[in-house]
Amino acid sequence: MIGVIDVQAKHNCYALRWSFGEICVGCGCCDKDPLKRAKARLDYYTDLLEESENFSHWFEDDPELLALQKKNKASDIRYAKRRIAYYKKRIETLERSSRR
Repeated sequence: MIGVIDVQAKHNCYALRWSFGEICVGCGCCDKDPLKRAKARLDYYTDLLEESENFSHWFEDDPELLALQKKNKASDIRYAKRRIAYYKKRIETLERSSRR
């Protein structure tokens, strides 16, 4: 007999792209430890950046839709880079304060 146990995602799940708001994927983005949480969120935004930079499902047959896609992907990339920079600094701060 095989058993499967799923844990419902929290109502304020941070990693909706991974969990779809349904099942907790155990990513650590909601961890109580601020350092673990920051590292998990850095991974989350690194994944978003990589996915956005490697996007290849362009609607080349529709110029308006293609322009919208390009605008949205450029926005996703800017956002991910800002969040990555933030969480790198946050991790540095947390690690520095934990050494004291």
